[in-house]
Amino acid sequence: MSSSEPSSSAFQDEIPTVLQRGAACLACRRKKMKCDGKKPFCTQCKRARQEDDCQYDDGEHKSRHRILAEQVDQLESRLRQLEGEARIRDLASAANPDSGTPPADPALTALFSEMALGLNTSLPISSVDAQALVPSLTQVSAVQSFDTQDFSPGHLQPLAAAFLAHRYQFCPLIRFPDVFEVLSPSLKNAIYMVGARFSSSHLETSFLPSSLQALSSGLARGESVLDAIIASCILALYFFINGRLLEGHYHASAAVTLVLQCGIHQIDKPYVTETNFSTVRDTRLGPVRTPAERVLRMRIFWQVFYLDRCWSVAIGMSPGLSENFTQASAITTQFPGEEGQQVTAGSTISNFFDNPGVAASNNIEVLLVKSAALFEKASSLALLIQDASDDRHWDDYIKFQNAIEQFLATIPAITGPSASEIDLRLVVVHTLLRTAIIHLYHPFATADINIHAKSLEAARGIREVIRTIRTRQFQYLDPILGSCWMSAAAVFIRERSTIRLSAALIDPGSLLEDVEQELQSVIGATRKLAQFFPIVDLILRKIELHNASSY
Repeated sequence: MSSSEPSSSAFQDEIPTVLQRGAACLACRRKKMKCDGKKPFCTQCKRARQEDDCQYDDGEHKSRHRILAEQVDQLESRLRQLEGEARIRDLASAANPDSGTPPADPALTALFSEMALGLNTSLPISSVDAQALVPSLTQVSAVQSFDTQDFSPGHLQPLAAAFLAHRYQFCPLIRFPDVFEVLSPSLKNAIYMVGARFSSSHLETSFLPSSLQALSSGLARGESVLDAIIASCILALYFFINGRLLEGHYHASAAVTLVLQCGIHQIDKPYVTETNFSTVRDTRLGPVRTPAERVLRMRIFWQVFYLDRCWSVAIGMSPGLSENFTQASAITTQFPGEEGQQVTAGSTISNFFDNPGVAASNNIEVLLVKSAALFEKASSLALLIQDASDDRHWDDYIKFQNAIEQFLATIPAITGPSASEIDLRLVVVHTLLRTAIIHLYHPFATADINIHAKSLEAARGIREVIRTIRTRQFQYLDPILGSCWMSAAAVFIRERSTIRLSAALIDPGSLLEDVEQELQSVIGATRKLAQFFPIVDLILRKIELHNASSY
C-alpha cells in the first residue's frame, strides 16, 4: 500500500470511540458500525459513498432521499386535491344537461364513456381507500430495510422461486438468470420484494425501502443501468397493482427516461454522442459487443414499451414513449424475437401499423408488444375522434380499424392439451386486441348499429377468453386484464339497457338473460382477480357501482 493512501486503521482513528447516545446516524445504527456523528455526512457513509443513506433523527439534518420523499408526499397531497376537484366538476357537469350537447342516448353514453375509456381509478373511489393499500415513500423510509447479504440462501430461495412463478406478470419479456446474485442490489431487492408479496412474507415491507434506496444510489455508484431499468419496471407495476398510481407512474416514467437516454430504442443506430443538446445520450452502456447483449437490450426496451403502453391507457395518461417521429424519439429497435431479420428503415411501430399482417409470428413476446401498441393507439384515436363530423383523423381511424382486424386474424387460438399448458400471456394478447376494438368503436357505439354489433362481438370474445382460464390460474394473470374486463363489462351493461329500452324486440326476456349471464361472467372473473391485486378491487367496485346504477 502506498504511504500516501490512508489505511483502514487511519480511518478508524478518525471515528471517536465514545459518542453521545443517539448521536450516531441511522445508517450506522442499522449496520451496528461506529459513527463519528459528523454532518452533513459521517465518515463511514462518506467512505462507502452512501451519503444519501446518512441521516439523523434530530429533525434538523435531512438526506437528499428524505427531502425528495417529503416532496413526493406534498405532490401526492396536491394530486388527491386536484382529483377531488375533478370529480366534483364531473358530477356537476352530469347534473347540468345544459353544459354541453346532449348525446343521442344520454343515460347509456354517459355510463359507457366513464367505464370504456381510461381507467383513472382514483376518481370514483375515495383516495383514502387507495392510500392505505401500500405505504407512501415517507412511511417506507421509516421501515427497517435490509441488505440481501443479511439473509442466508435458505431464506432467499423461496422468495426467488415465488418471483419466478409470477415473472410474466411483472416482466413478461425478460428472461432472468438462474442465479440472482449476479444482479445489482436494486434489482435483487425488487425481485425479493415481489417474491415476498406472493409468498405472504412479512419481509415485503422491508424489501420495498431496500429496493427504493438501492435504486436511488445504484446509478450514482455505477451499477448496471439495465438492471436499474428492470427494477424500475418492477417497482412501477408493484405500485400500480397496489393502487399507488402516482408512484407507479413515477417509476414507469423513470424507466422510459433511462431507455431513451441510453438509446436502446434505437439499438442499431451508430453509437455516437449527438452534438444536439436535445439528443445527448448516456455513454455508460457503450456499444453492443455480443449478439446476446443486443438481444438483452432489445428485450428490456420492449418490456418498458409494453408497460408504458398498457398502463398509460389504464391510468388515463399519455404514453412516455412518444411516436412523434423526431430523429431522437423514433423507435427503430426491432421487435423481440425478430433479431435475425433484416432491419427495415423507418419507425418499427409505424411500419407495423402500415402492414399488420406481414411477417405474422407465433412468438408470444412479439404478439404481446404489438397488441399493446394497438391497444394504446386505439384508445388515443377514440379520444381524438368523438363524432363522425370530425374528419381530421378519419383516415387514420379507418386505417387503424383495418389494422386491428388484420392482426387479430393472425393470432393463434387459445388451445392446448390441457388448460394448465396454456401460456397465460396469450390470454393477455387476445384480451388487449378485443379491448382495442371496444375502445376504437366507443365514439359511435350508441349511434351506429353495425359498430354497436362489432363492439358487442368484441366483448363476447373477451368473455370467451375468460372461460379458458382456470380458477387456480387467476393469481398468475397480468393485472392489466382488470382494466380490459371493465371495458367489456361496460359493453354488456350498455347492451342490457338497450334491450330494456327497445320496444321492437319480440322476446326481450331471453336476450336479457343471455346478456346478464355474460356480464356476471366478466364480473365474476374480475372478483377472482381482485383477490390478488388491490387495484382490480377498485375496478370491481367501479363496475358494481355502474351495474347497480344502470337498473
